[in-house]
Amino acid sequence: RLGWRPDPEKVPGQARILTTRGRLLAARGEHGEAERILREAVALAPTFAEPRAALGDLLVELGHSEDAELTCLQALALAPGDPEAHARLGRLYLDSDDGARAAEAALFLDNALRLRPEWTVLHLELARASRATGALAAAASHAEAYLAAETDPAGREEATALLELLQGALPADTAGDVAAPDSITMEAANGISRARVLLASGEADAALDALLRIPDEQQSPAVLELEARCLVDLGDRARAIRILQTALI
Repeated sequence: RLGWRPDPEKVPGQARILTTRGRLLAARGEHGEAERILREAVALAPTFAEPRAALGDLLVELGHSEDAELTCLQALALAPGDPEAHARLGRLYLDSDDGARAAEAALFLDNALRLRPEWTVLHLELARASRATGALAAAASHAEAYLAAETDPAGREEATALLELLQGALPADTAGDVAAPDSITMEAANGISRARVLLASGEADAALDALLRIPDEQQSPAVLELEARCLVDLGDRARAIRILQTALI
């Protein structure tokens, strides 16, 4: 069973070597061999997050979004304090075709920024995610934070254009006084991540238990939809329908 903390035993040196080699092969475009080697590294050290993270990056590049999501969630579960693990998932959700997972993208990107406040490029990605969810004040706040910290011309151009688009859409009483967005807590984010991995592993009862531990004030539509999926797997379709109705209100 997948553990939620890194195993205290020493990570096999061969797994580290394979992970490095797999990343190099992926960078050279040798994707098939890179995937084979990274999966071998995961098998050698199943509680070591790094090979799963590298494999997740490769699967994202190959367009295997479902496999990439599960692999990235497993890497996050093994290293919940790693900002790159949160950012990896946030970017995966942000780049989804229909933008339907922008709220989840904002959740994980915000957690990454909390863990690494100096990672200012995340402000631009959070601005995109916030705009996609309709949180316009939050989008403006992040765009302004990005402009205050970054010098990259392309990024500054995008952030400036986004602010200009938002200027007419923001309520007048927010002008010049944009508050930082409220965000889901790290505890809730980790609960969601753990539930996704457990559900994908066929442990719907354990996934539901993880979701029910999330405080009521953090029960977002994403959480309720996951609860409904767990209940469907457990055969309680009537309760799943009631929860989905609540999520749509």
